[in-house]
Amino acid sequence: MSLATDGVDRNEVTDVHAHLLMPGLHAEVERRVPDEVQAAADLELKRNGLASLQASGRMIGERFPRLTDVRARLEAMDAQGVDRQWVSPSPNHFYPWANEGLATWTTAEANRLIADHVAQAPDR
Repeated sequence: MSLATDGVDRNEVTDVHAHLLMPGLHAEVERRVPDEVQAAADLELKRNGLASLQASGRMIGERFPRLTDVRARLEAMDAQGVDRQWVSPSPNHFYPWANEGLATWTTAEANRLIADHVAQAPDR
């Protein structure tokens, strides 16, 4: 390990674009506002088309464990030579159409879930 004067190992690899899928968060949003979730899904279908959504669905399905489970994420990171990841919510958790109360709740809940996720391997 080669530490710089600031204590940072310049040889370590940090992935600054890693997402976390939070199925429980989405399920709760869907439970609270099913009509709004359906309207957003309908707009996404119209905007991107069925073929695109199917391709994205397959891609997410293949990566689901790495996007939800810390052990699977760490195994993939090790295989890729990645020492750390900056984890952020998957864009499907942004809910730009949400009213203020729902948006406030989803933001706080997403932050809590991400904190719980990264706390399982805080050095990574």
